[in-house]
Amino acid sequence: MKYKLLFLLLAVFFALSSLCGCAGGEKIYTASFESYEFFGTYCCVKIFAKNPSQARKDEMDETLEEVKTLLEETDCALSASREGSDIYRFNAASAGERIEISPLTFAALSESKRLFEASDGLFDPTAAASVDLWGFSSRFYNGDETEMPYDREEGVLPEQRYVEAFAELIDFSAVEFGEDFLIKPSKTVSVDGTEFGVMLDLGAVGKGFAADRVRNLLLEKGETYASINIGQSSLVFLDSPFDGGFSVRIRHPRNPSQSALILSGLENVSIGISGDYQRFFEADGKRYCHIIDTRTGVPVDSGVMSAVTLCDNGAAADALSTVFMTEKAAVADKLAERLQGESGLCGFAVLTSQGGKYLAAGNTDFEVEGDFLRAEFSASDDGLKIVASNYAGLIAGLALLVAAVALVILLDVRNRRAKKAAQNAEGSATDEGGSVEGVKPSGVVFDGAADNKRVSRTDIIKAQRLFRKKDMIIFGALLLCIILLFGFVVFGAPRGALSAVEIYFDGEKIFSYDVQTGGFECKDGFHGLATEKIGDSLFVSVETEKGFNKIEIKSNGEAKVVESDCRGGQCESSAYAVKRSGDAVLCVPHALKILGVGENDRQGEETL
Repeated sequence: MKYKLLFLLLAVFFALSSLCGCAGGEKIYTASFESYEFFGTYCCVKIFAKNPSQARKDEMDETLEEVKTLLEETDCALSASREGSDIYRFNAASAGERIEISPLTFAALSESKRLFEASDGLFDPTAAASVDLWGFSSRFYNGDETEMPYDREEGVLPEQRYVEAFAELIDFSAVEFGEDFLIKPSKTVSVDGTEFGVMLDLGAVGKGFAADRVRNLLLEKGETYASINIGQSSLVFLDSPFDGGFSVRIRHPRNPSQSALILSGLENVSIGISGDYQRFFEADGKRYCHIIDTRTGVPVDSGVMSAVTLCDNGAAADALSTVFMTEKAAVADKLAERLQGESGLCGFAVLTSQGGKYLAAGNTDFEVEGDFLRAEFSASDDGLKIVASNYAGLIAGLALLVAAVALVILLDVRNRRAKKAAQNAEGSATDEGGSVEGVKPSGVVFDGAADNKRVSRTDIIKAQRLFRKKDMIIFGALLLCIILLFGFVVFGAPRGALSAVEIYFDGEKIFSYDVQTGGFECKDGFHGLATEKIGDSLFVSVETEKGFNKIEIKSNGEAKVVESDCRGGQCESSAYAVKRSGDAVLCVPHALKILGVGENDRQGEETL
C-alpha cells in the first residue's frame, strides 16, 4: 500500500508541475534597433519591459534614438577610417605633431592605456600599421582606394623587411595624450626611402567602449533590462527579464553552421569574443588572421582558434579577448592569473585543437556542443587534459539501459521468491488437490471466517506483485497523460525547426519566406528584390547601393548566400548557412542579414 501511495503522490506532483508550466506569465516586450552604420559592422541594442503601456513603449523608442546618436558620436571620434575623426587626424599627422581631441577620445585612450599596462603590452592599439600591412585594416573593407607601397595581391605574404620595420612602431607607451591633446610619437621607420610613422587603431577596444557608453545611458534612463551587441564581438548585458538569464551561443570556429560553446545565466556582465576565423587568408597551407601579435608584428600563431572573456566592462572584454589569442591555450590559465585585478577580467574560455580533437578550457561555466570536448589545464603546461565530453545522449541512453536491466533483475528476483514461496507452501500441503491450508502469504488479505481458507499457488504468486492488473492499467494511463502533457508544454514543436526565413537590409525586413506553404512576401516599395524558382529552391537576388547578394532558399527553409560581390565573399562560404531557428548569416559590407525563424525561438539568446 505504501508503494502505491508513493507512486500516486509522485504522479500528482508531476501533473501539477505540468499544469503550472501552462500558466501564463508576464509578457516581455522588446524594443530594438539594428544598424550597420557604426564601426563598419553590425550593431543591435534591445530594451525589454514587462507588460508595458503604450506610453512606456514610446519612451523606450525615444531612448533607442538617443542610443543611435551616442553610437554615431563615438564612431565619429574613434574611427580610424572616418575622415575628420580624432584617430584619423592622428594617423594623418606628421611625426611629433600635436592635435586636439575630444573628451570622448581622451576617455577611450585612457581606457586603452590602462588595458595596455594591465596586459604587459599584449594589447596595443599602435599595431595599426602592421594590421594594414597584413591586409586587415578598414581600407580593405570599406572601398578605400588609397594605395600603399607594400600593397600586393590578396593572399600573398608581405615582405619581411616591412614586417620587421612596422613591428618597431608598436609601442603605445610612446604616445602622449591629455584631456584635450594627442601627440604623435617622433619615431619613424624608413623602407625604400619612404617614412612610416606610428598609427593608432582602437578597433580592438572601441566597440566594447561604445557598448559601455550605451549601458551607462540606459541606466541613466532607468532601463534595467537590456542587451547590447556591437559587432557580434562585444556584448554587454544588464538584468535579464527571462528566467535563467541571457545566454550566448559561440559558433564553431571551423564550422560556423554548428555551435561550440553555450554560456548561460548571464546578467550584468560584459563579454568579448575574438577568433581567427572572421578575417583571414591562407598562404602555403597556413592561416593568417587579423589579430596581430604585438611582440612580433605578425598574425597570432598560438593555436587558439577563439577566445571568450567575461569582464566587468565592455572595453576590457573586447581588448582581453584579443590578448587571449596571443598565448597558447595550455598556458591561458597562467595568463588569466596575470590579468586578474586591474584589468577587470572575471572569467575566460579558449577554444583550440589538440591531437585531432577540438577542446575548450577556461575558468567560467560553459557547455560544450558538437564535436568540442571539455578540457582542463595541466600543471606542466604541455597541453590540455580532456576531463569530460558532451556525450549527453550516450550517457542518457546508458542510464536508461542500466535502469531497464535493474528493473528486469528486480522482477526476476521477486518472481523467484514468489515461486519458492509457492513451492514451500505446496510442499507443506496436507491435501492432494494442490491447495495449501493455513498458509497466509504476505500481501493476501483474509477476512472473518475466510481466514482459514485454503490458498492456491496462483494466489501466492499474485500476492508477491507490487501492482495488480487494474492498478497497472490505472497508473499506466496516468503516466501516459503526464508524458503527453509534458511533451506538449515543454517541447511543443521540435526545437530549432524553421517556420520562416527572413531577409533584412540595414535592419529592416525586406523579404519573408514561409517554410510550411512555400509562399513568400516582398516589402512594398523595395525595388532591389528579384526572385526565381529553380527546382525545389527559391533564389532571391538583393541589389542595393551597397552591393549585390544572391540567396538560395531550399524548400525545407535552409538558406545560404550563393553569390556576392563583397570583398572576401566570406558570406558565400558553405559553412555559413541558416539551418535552424536562430541561425543568421550576415554580409556586413552590404548591411544584409538572413535569419532563421522558429515558432519556439528562445528569447534572450545571442549567437556569435
